[in-house]
Amino acid sequence: MKKLFNISDLRSGVAWNATLAEFIATSLFVFVGAGAVVTLGMVDGETMTVDRLTAIALAHGLAIAVLVAATARISGGHLNPAVTIASVITGEMGVVKGVMYVTAQLVGAAIAALLLSTVMPADAQGSLGAHTMTVRPQAGLLIETVLTFILVLVIFGTAIDARGPGHLAPFAIGAAVIID
Repeated sequence: MKKLFNISDLRSGVAWNATLAEFIATSLFVFVGAGAVVTLGMVDGETMTVDRLTAIALAHGLAIAVLVAATARISGGHLNPAVTIASVITGEMGVVKGVMYVTAQLVGAAIAALLLSTVMPADAQGSLGAHTMTVRPQAGLLIETVLTFILVLVIFGTAIDARGPGHLAPFAIGAAVIID
């Protein structure tokens, strides 16, 4: 179990390198994922088809698999505040480093959205890859909670738990995102 409030993480080059890896990987994930939604909307229009949904799921799943593989040894390849928060809650990561990661992830996602808005034609931007709900907000919250739980469960079972098949973690995580 890690030290819960390790203030020395703020002075640690290793912690800052890991935080930078989270920033970069999260930025790339959002850029590719949301970019796929926007680009496919330019091709297929705003109507969601099975082909479009499959392409969007594959873009997200393959992107996260590649980015987790690239950053796993640097930062653990969280790329998601839910994963980082779960790591803090379970004692796998300290609060200070967790705050560093979540901040980097949120800023990285925002910068990726800003970059998308600058490279996509204005008439194609729409909601810049934001997902919409076709169900009641309560149902949407429940669905998102269950799908996020699946992702976090797969990450803990393959990447975080030393007994898990760590070498398969990027594939398993990518598959979980595709399935979600």
